[in-house]
Amino acid sequence: MNHKFISITQPKFKDALRNVITEDESLAVVLHLNDTDYVLKDQTLYHQGVPLSLDDIFRLIIDTEKNEPLPEQLLMAAIFTFLYSKRDLRNGTKFETSVNELSAFLGTSVGSKGFRLVEKLKSFKSVYGVIPSEGVFTVLEVEQSHGKLILRSPYFHRILNLILSEKPKLL
Repeated sequence: MNHKFISITQPKFKDALRNVITEDESLAVVLHLNDTDYVLKDQTLYHQGVPLSLDDIFRLIIDTEKNEPLPEQLLMAAIFTFLYSKRDLRNGTKFETSVNELSAFLGTSVGSKGFRLVEKLKSFKSVYGVIPSEGVFTVLEVEQSHGKLILRSPYFHRILNLILSEKPKLL
């Protein structure tokens, strides 16, 4: 890969791409719940049909049995970097690319023995972005259509705009 990952250094957003809280005043963190009893609707996370409070969500975040390790930690940072540097992440949540373009950006191989990019991207369906002041968001939705790869990330869009409103350094 010829590209450097973007590292978020703004103190309040250092946890935005990981599922642990390391900053007392963290403004964003991700939550990986590999359990179909949890459903996200309208920026609210539900468990078995019951909306969860912010306190409930933070209890889940610190529960290492429920908040599982992220499926592909580096891939999540790489996708954020791709959308930030190659697409207009600040002004959108839906982006079109291709497996070849994304693989070239990541420096991964394609083909039957290559990096299973689409499969790995789809593993993010159970990862949610938590922004206490705004709600819970989908980190990454992936769809394939007519040879194109459609990536949706309301969470990446929101955290980037929040970071920029704080006037931080991204690198």
